[in-house]
Amino acid sequence: MFQTHPVHIRIGLLIATLASALLALWTATIGVQMRRLEGGHSVLAFAQMVAGACLIMEFLFPLLVWQAAAYRGDRAPATVQTLNDLGWLPFLGIACTGVLQGVVIGVVILRDKRPDPPFPRWSGYFNIMCTL
Repeated sequence: MFQTHPVHIRIGLLIATLASALLALWTATIGVQMRRLEGGHSVLAFAQMVAGACLIMEFLFPLLVWQAAAYRGDRAPATVQTLNDLGWLPFLGIACTGVLQGVVIGVVILRDKRPDPPFPRWSGYFNIMCTL
């Protein structure tokens, strides 16, 4: 696949790499809303933002490994396969920060006791269930 469609793979990986920066905006936006819900000492909001920063790196590094696999078409197939495996294993295997984010967001939503909350209560349960 890396030898037959190198241009398409490079373009797709470039778009995914550039778009990974949007995770920072999403993480910051959710973190600010969580801080508003928690108040001054918002440990869970900061935990979510740190986990989001880690998630960006966990998303970005496999993309860069795949870029390296697609960079030169004249590599030995075993080398390309090794790079492909090296990209997939962390991409699928490092889910702990995403899990932490989902649970923390759900907990903060469920702890909000205001009569008109910014996030509906069902979204807290939904976040936790999707994460699990």
